[in-house]
Amino acid sequence: LRGLPAPNRDDPRIDLAEAKLARRDWDSERALKAAKAAEIKGWKLGESQVVARALAFRGESAEIMGQLDEAIDLFRQAGALFEKSGNQAEVARMSFASGVVLGDQGHFDQAQKQFEAGLQIAQQLGSNHLAATQLSGLGLLRQARGELGPARSLLEKAYTFYKETGDQAFELRTTYFLAQLLWQ
Repeated sequence: LRGLPAPNRDDPRIDLAEAKLARRDWDSERALKAAKAAEIKGWKLGESQVVARALAFRGESAEIMGQLDEAIDLFRQAGALFEKSGNQAEVARMSFASGVVLGDQGHFDQAQKQFEAGLQIAQQLGSNHLAATQLSGLGLLRQARGELGPARSLLEKAYTFYKETGDQAFELRTTYFLAQLLWQ
């Protein structure tokens, strides 16, 4: 795509695709570089959704590199841009991402609020897949707090939603979480 003639080769969505591929390869530095390029181009073109997605990729890279405060800030910036454009599904995803980082930092009450906000959006949208993601986060948070009964209930509900939506990868991941919980 970068070999296309201008202006097509300069499309920020190419940079977003590169950031996504780099993230899948756990190449945080490459993902970060591509996300920054997409963000700059997105601002120049006035494409707020491109900028928001780029900020989310930057947040994921920061999280992987252990820069947790920066990750939360980037997820919040991305969420605000998604909110402004009315993209509620992405707002919920940014709530989840923030909740994960807050939980990793031991800020369980703040993390819970993020997951609950995301769950409320998922329910309003009628998205069982998005709800399952939030329920999974809440379940793992409860497990971290030592509340194993409520954690199991939340993870089982997430598992059911993933099964209903046909997402075998997340279904399997949730099975793993449940197995860990049962072992505990």
